Amino acid sequence: MKDQITGHKSRIDEIRLLIFRVMDVRFGVDMETIAEMCEPDQAKARKIDAVHIHDMLRFDVKRVDYRSPKVLIVKDGTGRLGVMIDQPETINFSVKLEDILLPPSLLKLVTPGSPIWGFVLKKSEVVMMLDPFKLLLLPSGNKKFGKPVSDHGCGTANAV
Repeated sequence: MKDQITGHKSRIDEIRLLIFRVMDVRFGVDMETIAEMCEPDQAKARKIDAVHIHDMLRFDVKRVDYRSPKVLIVKDGTGRLGVMIDQPETINFSVKLEDILLPPSLLKLVTPGSPIWGFVLKKSEVVMMLDPFKLLLLPSGNKKFGKPVSDHGCGTANAV
């Protein structure tokens, strides 16, 4: 793949994803944006500010059951921001850049600033690719920061 600015061949032709599920919806996050993944208890002990992913993406259900919750700590330079995910299933899933489907322009107009930036197929299932930095900037998440992961409560989320 050629760099559009320099015209030189780019060395990056694939990315590696961490793939996980929440309520049977598959998501992927570029591994380059994640510092580490830890247990919720570890995040609590380290006073990591974490938000539940279903709060950020506004799942339209009354109850979200987390079967195997983990906290992704985002590479933000502080090591203090995290996203609570569920059911990590594949680490370092390799995706060629040419296989990534970008959202249609209409979707970008309807949901400006959306953390969903692309789609990829894995075994005939769609994986929605998330930008964790945009995810953490969503209005529903801003009010949650400043609280350790334990204080977010389960409200609408329950670990099983």
